[in-house]
Amino acid sequence: MPEKLAMVETVRAGDPFTAANADRLQTVAWMLLALQVLSMVIGGIANAISTPAHPLHISAGFSISGWLAVLLTFVLARVFAAGAVMRDDLAGINGAQADERSPTGRPSTETQGHIDQLA
Repeated sequence: MPEKLAMVETVRAGDPFTAANADRLQTVAWMLLALQVLSMVIGGIANAISTPAHPLHISAGFSISGWLAVLLTFVLARVFAAGAVMRDDLAGINGAQADERSPTGRPSTETQGHIDQLA
C-alpha cells in the first residue's frame, strides 16, 4: 500500500514520470502476470479433479480481460520509463541553459558573444 501512495504523491506533485514509478508499474505488471498464470493452473487442476458425480465449479482459468490488464500494465510501465528519460533529458537541457545565464536571468556575456557571431 505505501508503494501505491508514493506513486499517487508523485502525481499530486506534478511529476509522475519517474524511474521509481516505472519500476512500481512493472512490479504490478509482473504480479498481474503471476495471478493470471496461477488462475490458469488452478482452473486446470479444478477441471482435472472434477467428476460428473462430484462437479467442482471454480471460476478460474483463462481471462481475456486479465491478460489485457497484464499487457497494458507492462506497456504503461514502458511509457513511464520513457517519460522519465525524456524528463531527465529535458531537465539536462534546461539545466545547461540555466548554467549559461547570468544571475539576472540574461545570457552571459560569453553566450551573448556566440549569439552575436551567429547573427
